[in-house]
Amino acid sequence: MTRAGSLALAIDGRVVARAGDPSRTHGARLPAELIAFLAEHGLTIRDLDLTAVVVGPGSFTGLRVGLASMQGLAIGRQLRVVGIPTLEAVAASWTFATGARGRVIACIDGQRGDVFLAGYDVPPAGFHAARVIVPPMVGTPDEAAQVVRDEHADRQPPLLEIEPRLPIDLVTIVKRAMALSPAHRYPTAGEMAADLRRFQTGQLVGAHHYTTWQLIRRLGGPRSSQQLLGWLAKLMRSPGAEPRVDG
Repeated sequence: MTRAGSLALAIDGRVVARAGDPSRTHGARLPAELIAFLAEHGLTIRDLDLTAVVVGPGSFTGLRVGLASMQGLAIGRQLRVVGIPTLEAVAASWTFATGARGRVIACIDGQRGDVFLAGYDVPPAGFHAARVIVPPMVGTPDEAAQVVRDEHADRQPPLLEIEPRLPIDLVTIVKRAMALSPAHRYPTAGEMAADLRRFQTGQLVGAHHYTTWQLIRRLGGPRSSQQLLGWLAKLMRSPGAEPRVDG
């Protein structure tokens, strides 16, 4: 969330966007700037099907104005509003614009000697299938750099490149069991078994940090024991797949 801000419009799979005017505050520009942006493309609020707004991290005042503006427009038209974490938006827009895949670190200046940071492993399928490798955090630049170095040192074989159809939360379970660093593994076999049960019964897996896109698309539902065993067999055949669990 920057002082300039930005607006984007998705129309039949096509995205148009523009940055705002940093010389004016969000409060002075919204929601009039949004309505004018729609008008430039021959649209009004009545033509919208869904709205989205970033929910942070970022400037408190800017976030508050953006959320209030979107909520006001949505209530009037009974539109759905999707909250998008700012770091996800930064990483997703970068991969969309550049076609980049692999490890993506999104970082925002916190303006007080600290930074907001999150990391994603983006598979060939795109950001909608990305795995969170560095959960959103705030810290000094040195602390953020150390987190990135630690994550890189614990890197494991790209399981989704070996078998792209594997469920992302199951991949997280196996990667945590295989982690080189004891600090990144399951503390006990019981905790790993509990996550496997959550996965099999369609619940959210504790070890996996779900992106907003994954939560929206996630249908849940139980998985059969046969499916689970089949997926695990594929994962365990990958290079270096030797689970490590302390205790």
